[in-house]
Amino acid sequence: MNDMRLPPTIAVIKVRAEGDEMAKSAWWKAVWLPLFLALSVHAQPPESDIVLGRADADASGGWPVVLWVVDGDRASVVVSASRDALGELPGASWVPVDAQALMSLERFGAPQLVARPDATVCPVTLGWARSTPPQLAPYAHWAGERLALRHTECAGGDCAMRQAWRIDLPAGSGESLPLARLLPGLAAHGPEWLVLHVVSRHSWPGLAELRYLAVPPPLAWADAATVPALPLAAAAQFPAIQAELLLQAARAQGRAATSTLMRADAMGSIGRVGYVRNWAGSAAQREALGVQSISAQSGRIARLLLRLHPADRPATLSLMARPPNAGSNFVTLHALVPEPATMPACQVAQAALRCEPACAERVAELQQLNRWAWVEPAVARLTPAARLASCRQSCQLQKQRVEQDMAFNFERVAERQQRAWQWVESLTGRSAAAWQRQAARLE
Repeated sequence: MNDMRLPPTIAVIKVRAEGDEMAKSAWWKAVWLPLFLALSVHAQPPESDIVLGRADADASGGWPVVLWVVDGDRASVVVSASRDALGELPGASWVPVDAQALMSLERFGAPQLVARPDATVCPVTLGWARSTPPQLAPYAHWAGERLALRHTECAGGDCAMRQAWRIDLPAGSGESLPLARLLPGLAAHGPEWLVLHVVSRHSWPGLAELRYLAVPPPLAWADAATVPALPLAAAAQFPAIQAELLLQAARAQGRAATSTLMRADAMGSIGRVGYVRNWAGSAAQREALGVQSISAQSGRIARLLLRLHPADRPATLSLMARPPNAGSNFVTLHALVPEPATMPACQVAQAALRCEPACAERVAELQQLNRWAWVEPAVARLTPAARLASCRQSCQLQKQRVEQDMAFNFERVAERQQRAWQWVESLTGRSAAAWQRQAARLE
């Protein structure tokens, strides 16, 4: 067998799977953290993923949203509801606040769907000596977040005019929330969802009165490379699909007709916007929600999603610390975006790619920008003439392989979309054909 060696391309730096997690953490802090901090001073945050949809309360049809703040001896509650739906507490009164402040928090914490481009089967740019900076977690809450929400907000039609009210709980309430007195009609006549944001000292809060649903993959933390993706055509239905995934899991665990803590998503601390998952909000929003005095060190925030039933809806909710190994089941789901090009268009694009001028431009670009530090040392040490030769060889091999595998690769794109629909069917218990018909009606 001939030893066919490819020309040098780019350097790929990997963390070896050797050693324990502490060693990996130390490696990260020693090697990447100083570089990361230096880059963050001189550059804007990297461009975020495109958010296709969020499973927030508005998109899900107006689920009630509550913020429960426990700050030492002080406790308060903010509720999005009409005034006549609220109960009374002795010695306390409801004060109207900005509902958008609460929904800003909800949109930040809600599970989201981001675009995941399928493997490129028709590259139209020269893939030689491209820099590979470290990849950061795609939380999609960077400054300048790009939104392409494919669902209609307030899909249920009953949440267009949200109101929000705040009340201070009586002294001595501690970590106990009188839910039935605050919202007496909640889940009184049928099952109802409730979004409960909690600010407390607990890093991983739970509720003593509700059993926690064992959320299966892919709604639990998992390797992003192995988590299946929704088909792009299903993106508009992401809120409904997200809820159906949880309901299917509840049915499988015998929790279909009982009040259940469906999700518990840690959102970190309340602090300034940064490269970690913290909600900051504006000064006006923080004051409206009663968290203006809470620091990143004193307040942890989590989003709990409850499914309440009339038969066993709890009158009171009591905070408790969940075991650390319970962790958070927040995950960013993906919608698989297929290759936009058709096979004839790909053939035209490949024919138009000329290796000689493309390589001359690429080598000159790297030289001008002094980007060789990110390139494999073997490439950086080459003479200008050898770099051109290496680039041309890589370009010709790329074009040859694309042409040879083009038909097969386009077939694989269609197969991946089909598997994505099958994944939706398997986890929601609803046929792919039914979801596709619904998607067609929304377009």
